[in-house]
Amino acid sequence: MALISNANSSQADSKGDATVTKFGFLLKWKLAFKVGAIAVVLALVKLGFIFFGLEIFDVNPFLPSLLGGVVVLLGFLLAGVLADFKESEKIPTEIAAALRNIYEEGLYLKELKNEFNLEKLRANVHGIVSSFLGEIGNGNNVGKTLKAVSQLNESFLEMDGLAVPPPLMARLKNEQGSLRRTILRANYIKTNSFVVVAYIIAMVASGIVLLFLLLLKSNPPIEGIAILFAIAFLLVYLLLLIRDMDDPFEFSDDGSPSFTADVNPSQLYDLKRELETADEGK
Repeated sequence: MALISNANSSQADSKGDATVTKFGFLLKWKLAFKVGAIAVVLALVKLGFIFFGLEIFDVNPFLPSLLGGVVVLLGFLLAGVLADFKESEKIPTEIAAALRNIYEEGLYLKELKNEFNLEKLRANVHGIVSSFLGEIGNGNNVGKTLKAVSQLNESFLEMDGLAVPPPLMARLKNEQGSLRRTILRANYIKTNSFVVVAYIIAMVASGIVLLFLLLLKSNPPIEGIAILFAIAFLLVYLLLLIRDMDDPFEFSDDGSPSFTADVNPSQLYDLKRELETADEGK
């Protein structure tokens, strides 16, 4: 049984296409443009150092060793946050799937028993989606979302009073438990950083490398500027990427990720629009 009519599905698809468009070129290259601008500024600073004769260090084998160590550290941090990011990618889908299953069972029961209050269940499911997107996207605790999940019990009690088969009730309670567990996991990932101390070390080490390159004598000057630009782009890009991936739940109002490395919550926003459209068309 579908949530909405084909016409409404087409409307949701068109909105989804607009959201997907925003995941395109600008979003993919947003971080690169930002880092490129920082690297250009550092290259200009290097040019100033050359012009005013502030380069005081000769070429030293210490630099490749330091640079290699910083890159290894950044790779270690990136691998650490990548594992949690891959898990975070599943969370919007798991929440949307659990809520759809619960609502579909309500639609099925409404066909069998017209006295079932489907509007109450729809409003509750919509409230869970809205609360989760609002709280997790803004970095707040998910207290309202968990309360809305517990309020599903009101519809479950009504179903029980309508003599719904026990296997169905057990399946619905399992979906509710899975939903609560997934929301709590998302909240834990959002509120706890796993790389704070190591990230500080990586920032300090990267700063030392860049400062050393600024003070390093370059002959010819263009070569020193080019090397600084390339290394600065690499180090700053990795630092910002790691920081962004450490908080994968940053959503804009239209459902698109706010930054390059954010999970895609479009399935939750699609469900939210479908519930609103179904409510308007009832």
